[in-house]
Amino acid sequence: DRGLVEEVRGIRAAGYGADLKPMKSIGYRQMNDFIDGKLGFAEAVEIMKRDTGRFSKRQLTWLRSEEGIRWFDPARRKDSMVAACREFWD
Repeated sequence: DRGLVEEVRGIRAAGYGADLKPMKSIGYRQMNDFIDGKLGFAEAVEIMKRDTGRFSKRQLTWLRSEEGIRWFDPARRKDSMVAACREFWD
């Protein structure tokens, strides 16, 4: 449950700084702030959850506006999803 903290510490120990673009992505940014003492662990996790939810909403908004995307509910329509995949690959 602190695997991301250890991952970020390892990346930083390898000489990569928190200022690199990948280290500013969701999760890494919050863990860097935790490691630097700017945030507590619980606060970092809550901000990470919030930011992930916001990013997810933006992705869905963008995807819904794209033409040609077929949406499936795998809990309800497994057969139609499998058929659509076979049709695509054939």
